[in-house]
Amino acid sequence: MSNDEELRIQMENDLRKLKEKLKKDPADPLPLMALRMKYPFNSSSDSLKSLLINDDYDLKTLSALLLAEYRSWNQKHRK
Repeated sequence: MSNDEELRIQMENDLRKLKEKLKKDPADPLPLMALRMKYPFNSSSDSLKSLLINDDYDLKTLSALLLAEYRSWNQKHRK
């Protein structure tokens, strides 16, 4: 398994936990902030929150998108 796939799986697990927390208390910003600190990304937190709450994407797809954004953010901010 590649490092990217392992990271994507970890992100998928973290998104699953975040989704559960958001369903319990959608107004609590801390779980989303913690994910953003762990995996900085370019999209808005509100967009990710909406996708998770509304089940707009399966978690495997969403974690792949998050991985791509995370890689892009890292490349952009490495300079």
